[in-house]
Parts: sequence; C-alpha cells; structure tokens
Amino acid sequence: MSTFNDSPYHNETSMDERREALKNDTTKGGGPSNDTYLSRAARSLGAELGGRFAHLGKEQSVVGQRGPHVWPRQPPGSPWRGDEVPDEPPLGINVNALPESN
Repeated sequence: MSTFNDSPYHNETSMDERREALKNDTTKGGGPSNDTYLSRAARSLGAELGGRFAHLGKEQSVVGQRGPHVWPRQPPGSPWRGDEVPDEPPLGINVNALPESN
C-alpha cells in the first residue's frame, strides 16, 4: 500500500468492494437515500426529553419535513387576495451595460 501518489485521488480497493460498499450505504435504513440529515433529525427529535417534559418531544417538528406550508385562500373581497401593484414601465436604459472605459 503506497502512502503517496501523484494522482489527485488514489484508491486501491477493487471495483467489487466499492460496489458492495455503495450497495450497503444505499440499502441501510430500509431503502435508497433513507439516511439523510433530515431523517436523522426527525428520528432524534425529542429523544433527550424525559420525565415531565416527554410530551414536548411529540409537539416538536423539523422545518421542511412535511413539505411547504399551504396558506388558506383569501376571500374575494380581501385586499391580500392578489397583487394589486401594476407592472413597472421600462427604465429606458440598459442596466446591464458596462460604463465606457477611457
């Protein structure tokens, strides 16, 4: 086994060993990609709470675990139902243009 190699990445394991390790990593936890930081956080949520504080572990949640929040629809007369700001007219200049250099 060499301790130094000029290539940027050197791995002396066989392709079969790498495939087996990849297969083991993806099937760990019951399916592919089940062991993520989000799933670990959800599993360990409230694990440190016990005694009279044990009920708090059930009330906690991990942000992003259940998908995006869906806001209720506003009634037809509500000012927040739509965006009432009109479109801005063009400025008449190219804002991406670079200044002329001397």
